Amino acid sequence: MDGEKQLNLKQTMRPIVDLARVYALKHRIFETNTTSRLEVLQERGVFTEKEALELTHAFEYLMNLRLENQARSILDKKLKPKNYLRIKELTKVQQVTLIEIFKVIKEFQARIKLSFTRSL
Repeated sequence: MDGEKQLNLKQTMRPIVDLARVYALKHRIFETNTTSRLEVLQERGVFTEKEALELTHAFEYLMNLRLENQARSILDKKLKPKNYLRIKELTKVQQVTLIEIFKVIKEFQARIKLSFTRSL
């Protein structure tokens, strides 16, 4: 297992959490839940409905993958829950979905960079 490629699911979710947090702070939104923040940001026009849905779906997909992985560790392997998932355990559909999620994250990271450096 040492040389196997693994994905840290918690770290993979962090850019979405941080994005929602930064925009929430900028727009004085005091929600603490990531999906709630995204919803309010959409309501305030910071994100379009499609953008908010993309981020929410990406976040929820990653969270579900993380929880499934942790449940498998506990129930099947009798191990402590972990945030690492071996890449070889992913299905083709999961791999393609993750690639698309990474694209969405990259686009929003570019947007946040523009949004916050432009005003300096």
